[in-house]
Amino acid sequence: FMKNSYNNGIIIDPVKGTIPAKSKLPIVITFKPIEEILYNFNVLCDIKRKPKPISINIKGEGYNVHPNVSIESKPSSDDEKSNERFIPIRSKPTVNTVDFGIVQTNDSISKTIKISNNGKYSFDYNWDVSNLNNSLQFIGSTTGTLIKSNELIYQLIYTPNKKETIGPTNYVLLNISNKYYYKLLIQGSSIAPLIRFSFLSYDFGNCYITSPGGSLVSESINLVVTNNDLSNNISLECLFSKTRALWIDNYQPTVLEPGQSVTLNINFAPREVKDYQFVIPFTVNNTNRYNVNIKGKGISTRVELVDTSNYNLNFGTINNNQSKTKSFDIINRGKKQISIELIDVDNVLTNEKCTSFLPTNSFILKPKATKTIDIIFNPSNRRIPNFVNDLFISYGGLTRSLVKISGKAQGVDIALDTDMLSFGIVVQGSKKSKKLLLENKGDISVQYQWDNQTFGKHFSISPLIGKLSPGNEVSFDVIFEPKIIDDDIRQDDILLRILGQPTPLFLTCNGLCISQPTDMISTISFESKARKSENKSVKISNSSDKDWYLSPVLDGEHWI
Repeated sequence: FMKNSYNNGIIIDPVKGTIPAKSKLPIVITFKPIEEILYNFNVLCDIKRKPKPISINIKGEGYNVHPNVSIESKPSSDDEKSNERFIPIRSKPTVNTVDFGIVQTNDSISKTIKISNNGKYSFDYNWDVSNLNNSLQFIGSTTGTLIKSNELIYQLIYTPNKKETIGPTNYVLLNISNKYYYKLLIQGSSIAPLIRFSFLSYDFGNCYITSPGGSLVSESINLVVTNNDLSNNISLECLFSKTRALWIDNYQPTVLEPGQSVTLNINFAPREVKDYQFVIPFTVNNTNRYNVNIKGKGISTRVELVDTSNYNLNFGTINNNQSKTKSFDIINRGKKQISIELIDVDNVLTNEKCTSFLPTNSFILKPKATKTIDIIFNPSNRRIPNFVNDLFISYGGLTRSLVKISGKAQGVDIALDTDMLSFGIVVQGSKKSKKLLLENKGDISVQYQWDNQTFGKHFSISPLIGKLSPGNEVSFDVIFEPKIIDDDIRQDDILLRILGQPTPLFLTCNGLCISQPTDMISTISFESKARKSENKSVKISNSSDKDWYLSPVLDGEHWI
């Protein structure tokens, strides 16, 4: 072949040689353009013993691929054009670095990679992403053909789930048309959010259940969450939904400033006798998840009388000046200590029935432990009729009757119907009588006795002594018989003793004495023979509205 008939864009092999008679020789013509132009060659081949060379016309076009590979350098802003965020990726021997910086665990950050075809023809591409660890993800087609004027978008995502550092062993390779080779070395590191939970698990242990109809029984613990990051805020959100057995008081999602803490009050109120387990999930910065494990066990309350025969606690009948105490024991048969309080509803026992109890304050009773309860019946000289009242016990949100207390206090209740008698005017030499009642309202028969030394010389009472049974009364005759004329006769503190009682009863009597009025004196004359009687009548008229009881008094040896 004639060398001057073609240029370096054509390679002919072989360039010369000998062809035996009646045979063939293959000639390989290779088109290897060195410029992006149209090629047109007439290649001449000189053959001996021919007058003219043979001409071979070769046409072709030389072209090159024009890929543009770029990567996102930083997150976009509203003022920044999207293309200004990208920097070019250079082919080998340049090694390109993709730096994710410092990323919080369970957070996610991505970088966008673009491939553009700026040439006239399509080209093939192939990505090798086999050298990425589990926290790196490459999203996009790894093999294919990119036609002219088109663009491919890829995402390289870093999502660390633990504290780590990624380095030289993590890279991706890009091959375009076996001509351009690109290497992207990936680096970055991850850290956990600098947040501290005071605990990540808590066991409430044995907790008493809330009995049906009883008040709520709950136990609580404070969970303190602190932002230990000195420069960054941390958002905190609890994803736990309240249940009847577990809830958090008044919690709202919050943002903790550097060094700030928040306290969460966790309440546990078991409703059944069983084991409970809860997981309280928290999200930090909307990416990291922390689980707080809570467990506990619901148990039933069992506070009982050691001797059930003490349920009916009868004091019987006692005198109201006596005091009597009864004691019994209670036991905690539960698996946990419990706070107990004795309750006198509306203070009926204490105020009305003169019955007190010890202890009066709440107390703690450990498992299998016993406590002695004292009940004191002290009437303090008060008469108390038969009564039956409950003493209640409160524990574990439940209030119920502990014992029924019964008893009676008997005593003396005796009184005069009045403590003063006024006799008014009485004529000298006459007397006036009034009734006085003594009533026994008590439960015991009593003996009474007047002290006649306290009567004075003008008054007398009968009977002086006697016995009065319960529910009965006795009538006394109190007589005023003045001895002298006086407009103020008074006798204080006439004493009636009740045997067995420390305090006697007292009576005061008063009246006045006058001489016989002259207008009320009449003379009756008698004339009779010796040893013969004469009778005359005296007429007395009662002008009042009351009966008079008259007793004539005759003075003299001849008057009968």
